[in-house]
Amino acid sequence: MAPAEGAPVEPGIDNPEQPPSGTNSELAELKRMFMDSQMESREREKRIAFNCAALFSSTDRSFTFQLL
Repeated sequence: MAPAEGAPVEPGIDNPEQPPSGTNSELAELKRMFMDSQMESREREKRIAFNCAALFSSTDRSFTFQLL
């Protein structure tokens, strides 16, 4: 339904080309949180890989297999 003649057009409802003002900042915050989460996951994977490599390169194989 079109707004009444002369009525202000609310962004994002009657005018989909212009999103509501809070949307862009909320979207940016969600994107930042997602990217932070991805970076933390990559760092955790690197630590796990490093620890596994350190265990397998250990000269004491019996100790290594006891941990697994």
